Amino acid sequence: MSSITSSPLPELVAWSKYFPISALLALNYIILVISLIAFAGVSGAQARLLWAMARDNFINVNWFKKLDSRKVPRNSALFNFLISLAVSIIIAFAMIKFYGYNPNTVATSWYVVATASSILWYFHHFVPEFGLFGFLQKHKEVRFSIARKYVSGLIVPIGGMALFLYTFYQGIISDLVEPYFAFVIVSAILLIGDLIYVLIKKRKGQLGESVVEYMLAESGKLS
Repeated sequence: MSSITSSPLPELVAWSKYFPISALLALNYIILVISLIAFAGVSGAQARLLWAMARDNFINVNWFKKLDSRKVPRNSALFNFLISLAVSIIIAFAMIKFYGYNPNTVATSWYVVATASSILWYFHHFVPEFGLFGFLQKHKEVRFSIARKYVSGLIVPIGGMALFLYTFYQGIISDLVEPYFAFVIVSAILLIGDLIYVLIKKRKGQLGESVVEYMLAESGKLS
């Protein structure tokens, strides 16, 4: 276990007893390229999401509601970029202060940032997937096949969550390794804060338009 916690790539070491390290390294580079492409798309999606939440008054910030001449939520995109940049820089300097400036610290800093963002991303992605299954069970008018409903609403989220939990347990939780574990705690606090905020908005009836219903109506899946 010490080899996992001391590595700047714990997610690789955690799976090294099942797969050759060369295959895992190759997979890591493939994931890196895919991640760069995905992050570019996600950045645009986050900007749109932030704009939509402001539009529906889920977030009461008029600046986020503004679109430029091309109907692009530039303010939201700029805010998202600045926050991401600021958090990354703060974490990098904090890592250097506590662990010194060396190659391992530089490498680990990016993975520490990724730890928190991965946790938030997984919950942001898989919690709605589980919620989608309940939504489809409740709304029988949605024309989804039974197989698609169970695969997209249960099998994929459960499999993804199991993979996520195992990797984090092996690399972080089992030994409470720093600095990763600190950001697990930070992420948990943020998620709890998000939950409280959503519940408050729900009580006030300010959750906004359901993107699921909007997309279903747009795709013609409603009977």
